[in-house]
Amino acid sequence: MRSLVTGMFWFTHAFSSAIAQAFVPLAGDPLLVWLYMSIAILTFLGWVGFAWTFRTLDKENDMLDKLPEGGFQSNAEYAAAKTENAERA
Repeated sequence: MRSLVTGMFWFTHAFSSAIAQAFVPLAGDPLLVWLYMSIAILTFLGWVGFAWTFRTLDKENDMLDKLPEGGFQSNAEYAAAKTENAERA
């Protein structure tokens, strides 16, 4: 499992390095307008893709946030409440 995680880490690192190497020719511009604009556009497209991919989880999270707060009792609390009710009777 560790080698799989390490392999995924290095793969994403290699992918980002390849993207960085693709932008090296754009850095020749003294104002760097194209460089920053293209990175901003790619970032925006990545955000849209992320939001589109996880939109159902966002809706599910919103529904779960609207649930009323529960009154969970542990087994010890339930037993104590049950014996207290039995003592009252």
